[in-house]
Amino acid sequence: MTIINNSNDGTISQITKRFKRKKESSQRKIEIDCNKNSSIDCNNNNIEHQQQQQQQPTKYISNWISTTKYTILTFIPKNLFEQFRRVANLYFLFILIISYTPVSPVAPGPSTINLGIVLLINAVKEAYEDFRRYQSDKRINYQSTKVIRNSKLIDIFWKDLEVGDVVRVDSDEQFPADLVLLSSSSESPGMCYVETSNLDGESNLKSKQSLVETNNLKSVEDFIGAKLLIEYETPSHLLNKFDGRITINNEDTLPLNVEQLLVRGTQLKNTKWIYGVVVYTGHETKYMLNTMATPSKKNLYICCIVFHDRSNITVCHDGDCQSFPGDFNQSR
Repeated sequence: MTIINNSNDGTISQITKRFKRKKESSQRKIEIDCNKNSSIDCNNNNIEHQQQQQQQPTKYISNWISTTKYTILTFIPKNLFEQFRRVANLYFLFILIISYTPVSPVAPGPSTINLGIVLLINAVKEAYEDFRRYQSDKRINYQSTKVIRNSKLIDIFWKDLEVGDVVRVDSDEQFPADLVLLSSSSESPGMCYVETSNLDGESNLKSKQSLVETNNLKSVEDFIGAKLLIEYETPSHLLNKFDGRITINNEDTLPLNVEQLLVRGTQLKNTKWIYGVVVYTGHETKYMLNTMATPSKKNLYICCIVFHDRSNITVCHDGDCQSFPGDFNQSR
């Protein structure tokens, strides 16, 4: 009598199905159907695989970026928190609290004024620096780029770009988002050159190569007659990694890699123009994922001398405080 145990096969099958579902959920899928309603409407065709392979519209983040530390509502509490992380400020606050008690031999007024001045100066400095960051972000967000919408090539702001938009970038312009290169004006089919000094500090130009099958999309009319389906990985900070595939007119499915990826912040050089489709926007772009958050300046130079009474002197320098005995009555 032979007993066949299929429990292991069933377990392996379940694990395989779970792995496939997990892999599919870690991918993105956008459909660019420029024949739909006889107009180019690549903005509302964003689709992402869900469980059980159901396609549902997905709203990706906007292309707006912000590198500021504060907002109008969070400035006061967050700035006070940052300032009182410094040992010197905590020390003076402790002395100030003691000066308001009945056992204190000194009046609290001078200590209050001194600490208030220090906090105010630092707050004004932080507000000014954050305002400069806000102005820089605004200049970037309101730069202009060309995008195909409603069968026309129009100018829009960077902040208004969405995943799935078909963008045209001209020579010496920066890429407004992470793009998959579709075509270029280069004599070498699909070739373009990119300067990445803003990203890695290298001034040498790097070449990018589109697929031969998409390099014939060189005008608005060409995109009207095309139907593209792009599947690719979720956002990653790895600059040298990008995996995906593109299906052209429901026929050919071709692989995509980092050679077709144009990263936000890099600049087109020695190429008249390129067309690309937006795959990552805003803080999901590789440039922003590799940008560190604005750090708190803990190395602020602080040098204060505090006279608690006539017999003690406290000297604080860069967060370190030490007390020294002194007898001012004898000096007089």
